[in-house]
Amino acid sequence: MQDLPLGFEFALAQNPEAMKFFANLTETEQNQLIEQSKTMQSRTEMRNFVHAKFVAESGDPSKAAIASA
Repeated sequence: MQDLPLGFEFALAQNPEAMKFFANLTETEQNQLIEQSKTMQSRTEMRNFVHAKFVAESGDPSKAAIASA
């Protein structure tokens, strides 16, 4: 796995369920998300990215749209 960009790491740390979900992804899935996270330009954009990838409307990360990563 690649190193996590600092902003991505902070955004995940603010959501323990998202962090746990990320940790359980395959290395390939993690690397895809890390690459996508590198395009975020602000804290808000990164927070929205993590929310969109890991938190479904119900607040359940297991229903997140990781497949579209």
